[in-house]
Amino acid sequence: MKNSFILGIMDMDITWVGLKWLRPQKDELILWKSALVLAGLTSLFAALTGPLAWLLFVIIGEAEATNLAVLAGIAAVILNTALQLYSAWCWNHRALRLRTHQSNLS
Repeated sequence: MKNSFILGIMDMDITWVGLKWLRPQKDELILWKSALVLAGLTSLFAALTGPLAWLLFVIIGEAEATNLAVLAGIAAVILNTALQLYSAWCWNHRALRLRTHQSNLS
């Protein structure tokens, strides 16, 4: 299965710390509303990479790299949002497959 790496990570409890209330069972769909909430909450933390990168550049004496720090924050938010939405799609694909398999057994 091509999505097994993503699903393996999502199945670990450690990846849901603080957001476990959004985690459905493996055969339940992640609602897109929940997926957007998850992407939004984790993107807030991803956005902190910009100020953190700026602080590191200031510490090492590269203060003129401010644009790079801003780009790092924006890129982190975009990549994180894409990853979270793709992960929700993978989860839902598996949930539908499991539901189909369970209904075939019944």
